[in-house]
Amino acid sequence: MALGFAMTDLEEGIRKILKEHPEGLTISSLAKAMGLHRHTAAKYVKGLAEKGEIKQRKIGMAKLCYLKKESVELKLKFLDRSSQNFF
Repeated sequence: MALGFAMTDLEEGIRKILKEHPEGLTISSLAKAMGLHRHTAAKYVKGLAEKGEIKQRKIGMAKLCYLKKESVELKLKFLDRSSQNFF
């Protein structure tokens, strides 16, 4: 666990940063933005990619990471339904 964050906090942080950067970020840039080591960021990016939430595109030696649009839309629909059922 990096910097005392839970896994879900790190994943949510990655989602948030990628949402703010639709042009994509390298794993190194993502790690720097979160204050993580590159290997730690890569581990969580890989997990999110396996879940289908992030897509990666290789450009030269770097991999650009993007938040999948469908993933964001599904989460928003789920949250909207959850809040409607809450009241």
